[in-house]
Amino acid sequence: MICENSPESTERERSTEERLASIERKLELLIAARERQSELIEELQPIARAAMDAGILRLDDLERRGYFRFGRGLLAALDQVVTNTSDEHLDYLINSAVSLMETARDLTQPDVLSVVTEAAAVLEDRGAIEPVGPVKAVSAVREDEVQHGLAVVLELLRHVGRATKAIDSGRRKRGLSRLAPSRSAPR
Repeated sequence: MICENSPESTERERSTEERLASIERKLELLIAARERQSELIEELQPIARAAMDAGILRLDDLERRGYFRFGRGLLAALDQVVTNTSDEHLDYLINSAVSLMETARDLTQPDVLSVVTEAAAVLEDRGAIEPVGPVKAVSAVREDEVQHGLAVVLELLRHVGRATKAIDSGRRKRGLSRLAPSRSAPR
């Protein structure tokens, strides 16, 4: 048995006291860290709340303006394109991407868009246009705008004819009955 005043007992007490002191220091450090953490959270709460409120207001604005509905519509349209496009169609698209981009660039020039807008307006109001007989048609040909329009249409037809002739010639050489696969081609 160990006496209370023995060196072993004193050593044990000292060791226990040192461990308790160490635990106490660590506990004080943990408490101090917890207090700093609580202070930081307390300071950040109004900022986080303001950010959340701003985010909710922005999302609500986007919803009211139709962005989410539009996005859902785009996804539905994209889904239709993906599910109805064969690998062969996709290959044609990939091989034609540069040409398509150049065409889109040309079609979206302000002057071209102006002509397309005018043509679309005429087509939209086609019901209000009175049919024209041969005499009125010949009479209209005397107008500068009609003459210029006819010149543009004739030049357009000349280019379309040249291009379709080249396409037909190329198809005959390759033995193809169609230039591109049908829309119902299996995927």
